[in-house]
Amino acid sequence: MNDHVCSSCFDDADLRSWICQNGAQRRCDFCSDDDAPAARFGELCEHITACILKYWGRAADQLPYETREGGYIGGNTLDTYDLLREEIAISLPRDRHDRLIRALLDQLPDETWCDHDWTCLDLDQALLSSWESFCDTVKHKRRFFFHGTGSDDIDSYTPASLLAMIANASLEMGLINKMEEGASLWRARPNLSVERRELPEEYGTPPVKFATQSNRMNPPGIPMLYLASSRETAVIEIRATRAHVGQSVSLRPLKVLDLRNLPEIPSIFSDAGRRRRLVLRFLHNFAADVMEPVERYER
Repeated sequence: MNDHVCSSCFDDADLRSWICQNGAQRRCDFCSDDDAPAARFGELCEHITACILKYWGRAADQLPYETREGGYIGGNTLDTYDLLREEIAISLPRDRHDRLIRALLDQLPDETWCDHDWTCLDLDQALLSSWESFCDTVKHKRRFFFHGTGSDDIDSYTPASLLAMIANASLEMGLINKMEEGASLWRARPNLSVERRELPEEYGTPPVKFATQSNRMNPPGIPMLYLASSRETAVIEIRATRAHVGQSVSLRPLKVLDLRNLPEIPSIFSDAGRRRRLVLRFLHNFAADVMEPVERYER
């Protein structure tokens, strides 16, 4: 009988941790090794089922069924095998002969699964869609004074609500850091002539007449100062191998939104709440978008 399964049979760190916390012996009935804690297989399957139900729903409970068509309509559906292998991408490093995956499929509910709530977007998708709408607004409609634009609904947020959501999530996750007075920041300039290399103004905010290029946070015509936390990063930011670098020193403490080291997105098997996982999924997409280089030929 497949009574116990060990933590080494899974790659997912949270499943391994759960097995270690609940394992009562070290003999695994699947890999036959005794080098890791092993928990009761049935209890593990109950835990996996509970985790699945945090992020997916049962189609039988949510979706209309069309007898004539022979299937559910109105939402995305998948069976338990596709859920484990494709959506969750569960990895079983010791399951050389598919014994463990077959046992999981036998023990887990034989369900047709659907979105957690098929009538609306998941929170991360709603935030991502709202961010794309926000970008379209500030690039093509209005740059400022959009706080009264639109109204929130279940699938989208107004620009003001979206920014508030990002700010609140950043505070909750400790992404707002304090840069002390006297901190050094750097700006790199390529191809400066000899007589201009020592001039402080060459390393400050560009004059209005030279603010002709869109950048990450400013449109053409509105100059903005971009600084890096190291010399090396400043040079990389201008896509050069060599440059002259100017140092700026903060005269007062600064609040900084630091997206460089976002917490990892927890797996569905973690103890993290559903909202935290979905918000982190959005923040990772948001950070990647904000950090995307702007090509010089782009508007």
